[in-house]
Amino acid sequence: MLSPLLPLDLEREVLEITAERQPSAVLKLMLLCRRTHAWLEPFLYRTVYLHSDDSEHDPAQDAFYRVASSKPPSFLARAVRVLVMAFGYLWDEDKIKRTSAALLHCTNISRICLTSHRWMSSPVNTIMFRALPLSALTLRRLSTFMLESMPDLIAEHALTSPFRFLTHLYALDREPDAVRRLVPFVVKLPALTHLAISTDLPADVLEDILGKGGCPHLLLFVLLSFGDRTGANSRRWAKELPSTDPRIVVARTWEWDAGVADDTRTPTLWREAEDFLRKKALGLIEKDCFLLADYDGGVAF
Repeated sequence: MLSPLLPLDLEREVLEITAERQPSAVLKLMLLCRRTHAWLEPFLYRTVYLHSDDSEHDPAQDAFYRVASSKPPSFLARAVRVLVMAFGYLWDEDKIKRTSAALLHCTNISRICLTSHRWMSSPVNTIMFRALPLSALTLRRLSTFMLESMPDLIAEHALTSPFRFLTHLYALDREPDAVRRLVPFVVKLPALTHLAISTDLPADVLEDILGKGGCPHLLLFVLLSFGDRTGANSRRWAKELPSTDPRIVVARTWEWDAGVADDTRTPTLWREAEDFLRKKALGLIEKDCFLLADYDGGVAF
């Protein structure tokens, strides 16, 4: 076993900072010695993706279920910070039960994405959102079909413990009427600074969100066109935008998890949109330009 060159607490802090900033280095760092393995193993599960019922397709998913059943509950509580669940593949009853049991121990999740496939929401959203240990969570970022995950959502929920510190919200709901139903909840979120919506919106809904009585601390509002291969939708949204609010950005993406993506990913939706607004403020982009043409979520324009 290697003898420590630094005090153990300092050595651990250095390694954990490295693991946070360079997730790809975790496996190599774990091989240094037994103590680093124990310290850094939780970092393998900082971000958990659950999407397929085929463990051979995604060994990391299989590993999550394995540690959920073999490790003490405190392991997942210490490990998992970002959770992404997609329901494009069939989730049978056994998978739902296994996942629900594991999620009970994931009490320090701060970013959640629940989504589906091929432009569709899923009834499993409701089941799995309710399986989360919501009373123990303090969410910072959320991305989901809001009315599927929370069909009973009301404005007062914005002030409850899971949502009162939420700063980034990406609502995948694609109907203006659905967004209209979300507005009373959204405008009551006390910490919300970043909001993305998956549809264009009429002037009155934009005013409800951005105007007096709207979101009190909102810095950035993205109209985000998902799966817009040619960019036609986003260009039309920008051209027909019934508002000149300088916080608005129109963009497109193919990334379901764009709203909760780890900060080590480059670029990220939020970072690119923030940079766009900074350039507008500096006069490098025309004030009447709202279309973010450089961020495409991995698809070339």
